[in-house]
Amino acid sequence: DGFTCPNCKQEGKKEHRFIAKKLPHSKLAKHVEDRVAHFLKKTPVDTNIGEVVIRVLSSFDKCVEVKPLFRARYPEATAKLPYRAKALFAFQKIDGVDVCFFGLHIQEYSSDCPAPNTRRVYIS
Repeated sequence: DGFTCPNCKQEGKKEHRFIAKKLPHSKLAKHVEDRVAHFLKKTPVDTNIGEVVIRVLSSFDKCVEVKPLFRARYPEATAKLPYRAKALFAFQKIDGVDVCFFGLHIQEYSSDCPAPNTRRVYIS
């Protein structure tokens, strides 16, 4: 066992309200979470693996401003490229604490976005 501070060992301590399972759901997070759960059930892995919770913690519309030197070289390029930015994270409860073990940042360019980013997705 590792170190656990005395405050974390207190009996009757109220449950933290920002646990991963209580964060808001989205269709994308539900789909990925179901696929991960199905994979973990059918794959012979360590039986001590807890439930994996997937949540989209951020999703908003943004625009990339094309830099002047790029526009000078490629005059047909538009000034702005609109996209949706998302942040998807995976959590697992380890020793009673939610631990984020995976993060995925996504840029989704729709069919309304001009070329070259029409209907593109970039992940990091």
